[in-house]
Amino acid sequence: MRHLAFSYIDILARKGYIMKRKVITDEGPGTLIELIEKDLVKYRETVNCLREILKTVDCK
Repeated sequence: MRHLAFSYIDILARKGYIMKRKVITDEGPGTLIELIEKDLVKYRETVNCLREILKTVDCK
């Protein structure tokens, strides 16, 4: 399941919503995810747009 979660992170990184980089920690290698305010606004606008589309479509 962990691999699947990283796939979504990769998608968000490719879309420009997050910045992802590898880091070395005391516990070993890890991934640092950074969400920039500008990108957060872009992400929220996209989500709100999708919600509006779903409201107009009958999901029954």
